[in-house]
Amino acid sequence: MSMKGFFNPKQTNQQLHTELEDFKHQIKRINTLEVHMNRFLKLEPQIGSLIMLKKKLEAQPSHSNDSSPSQRSTHKNAEQAYAKDKKEIANQLQFLKEKVAQLEQVISTQPLAIKR
Repeated sequence: MSMKGFFNPKQTNQQLHTELEDFKHQIKRINTLEVHMNRFLKLEPQIGSLIMLKKKLEAQPSHSNDSSPSQRSTHKNAEQAYAKDKKEIANQLQFLKEKVAQLEQVISTQPLAIKR
């Protein structure tokens, strides 16, 4: 394929430079999105362990008044730890969801730089 006529020495080829900058900008945004998705995927095992802990706590029969104080305190500590972890992860997930939504919105509003 001949390159003759593609580059015009009388022009500055500003359109090609602009498209190149647009591509570089989009690549940076995609890389940022990839970092946030990797963080989200790293949270997945923690969420799985919290779900298993919740199922285990729900499967245990409720403690009656004749249960020992140590069993009650252990159960209470486990519930508190579960609630604390659940809240932390919910906050992190909310932050990541907001960032991903913002990045997707910015990427979707970017005009396509490929013109033929």
